[in-house]
Amino acid sequence: MKKLLFAIALVSGIGFTTNAALTPAQSVILSTVMDTEEYTVIEITEVPKAVTDAVAKKHEGSTIKKAAVDKETMIYQITAETTEGKEVVSLFKETGEEVIEPAATTPAEPTTPAEPATPAE
Repeated sequence: MKKLLFAIALVSGIGFTTNAALTPAQSVILSTVMDTEEYTVIEITEVPKAVTDAVAKKHEGSTIKKAAVDKETMIYQITAETTEGKEVVSLFKETGEEVIEPAATTPAEPTTPAEPATPAE
């Protein structure tokens, strides 16, 4: 999972410089990179029904083209083709719950400015 997060961070950094040239669908695909060391490609028939149902609900009318699983976390990476012909990649737990990538957090800004120091008399 660490490698996946590193790959996503790396691709995101590169993505900022090329984002203007990408369509929104390409940006989504670019941000979810399959790390072949963690994910094992599996047959589509091996994907749990809960996951296939979740894909069908999220991308109505889509067709699953590729599937892979992280055998440690049992998170499935599904590549599907939408009815518009776009390729989308999503991550799901074996229960069918979608895995959302954590958003980058920034340190909180102070809510009030610091008081200026007053010289001692």
